[in-house]
Amino acid sequence: MRSILRYMPTEMMDDVALYLPRGDTVMLMRTCRKLHDIGARVLYRNVALSDLRARLFFRTIAENSMMYASAVKSLHYTAMSNEDVFLTYSMFCDAILNLEELRSLTLTIPLSISSLLHHQLVRRSVIRSNMFHPTTHTDFLPKLECISLNGNILLSELAKFRCTTNVCMTYMMDAKDIKEFVSCIADGGTNTVLSDMVITLHPSTASPLRKTMLMLDSAVPNLQTLVIRTPSANALEASETLAAFPPIFRSLRKFCLNDWSILDAVFMTNEDEAIRLQRTHIDLSADMRGNLEDLAFGPVHWERTMTRAYIKWTVHKAQTQSASSYDVAPESVDLPLFWEVFYIAPPRH
Repeated sequence: MRSILRYMPTEMMDDVALYLPRGDTVMLMRTCRKLHDIGARVLYRNVALSDLRARLFFRTIAENSMMYASAVKSLHYTAMSNEDVFLTYSMFCDAILNLEELRSLTLTIPLSISSLLHHQLVRRSVIRSNMFHPTTHTDFLPKLECISLNGNILLSELAKFRCTTNVCMTYMMDAKDIKEFVSCIADGGTNTVLSDMVITLHPSTASPLRKTMLMLDSAVPNLQTLVIRTPSANALEASETLAAFPPIFRSLRKFCLNDWSILDAVFMTNEDEAIRLQRTHIDLSADMRGNLEDLAFGPVHWERTMTRAYIKWTVHKAQTQSASSYDVAPESVDLPLFWEVFYIAPPRH
């Protein structure tokens, strides 16, 4: 009796394998060559690992590039300790050279050892220099679209000269870091295709939020989604900046300030007056950006709704608290969940 596996479409078997527990998928790979390939595509599609497991994985990819590397679409590597990190980074770079189908890369690297990884990536030409040209240089990571980094700002150079559409920087950047990041994005040719960005700002950088947003616009004017995270941010300053003329981020569709926070907004200006002022900002912003559809400032969420006659902006907000009652435990202030959004009217110029 012939096996039904010979006649089932590969795509259908891939879908079935997605629902199997990890252990069952490993056992499936040991039955025959066809099921081995199907199991490998499932197990290696989205990979997240660290330390010893990371070294074993990187060695497997480096030594069996044709068999497994093409299956990897998403990779999340976390360096948990400094032990044997030089060997791990070397293996990581060897593996990266073979990941031609990689779409998403997430790196969580302690600052103390980020520069070593950066050196290895430059040495292997994974990070491209300003002399890069596709006709004379090997194109590593040709399909990389999304980069998420928690480490030294130098690692953002991975986006240089690539068609990267999504960049997420979770390392808290100060003014110097912002300048380096903007310079990297602008000089590396990424600014023309980058559409989604998440950045995390140091409080000293978030204070003149307008200046930071103007710098980002000069480097990536075609952004469609912008998320800014910072321990303390003035929502009215952000909305006023978006409402200013000439407009920045003309293609913007979504904007968010402190998207992870679970805290109520803090109104240092009268709440009704603050919301009314922000509504004016939102209306002006929408008039200059036809695609703008969603803005969020912590728990205060503005959503565009269409009617027959006009466009209407609806605000949804969580229960708020006064500034005097606002208190967060000292051990929690470094967590994005406890980063505040406050409303205070910017000084009039």
